[in-house]
Amino acid sequence: MRAFPGIELAPDTFEAWPHDMRTMLGWAFEPADDATLLQLLHKGRRDAATWAEANKVPAKQLTLS
Repeated sequence: MRAFPGIELAPDTFEAWPHDMRTMLGWAFEPADDATLLQLLHKGRRDAATWAEANKVPAKQLTLS
């Protein structure tokens, strides 16, 4: 996803991403198993927190629970 300019938050922005575009598009039609969904949730939270830190967003504005 880094190949697309202007995208600040993508799966491979802050850490390695093992899934290709075909796999991700497949999840749009048939969700991944529960373990993978939890992994995606936690990855998204980490990425959002890292993005907020990098952009100096105050922690009180984050709604990560």
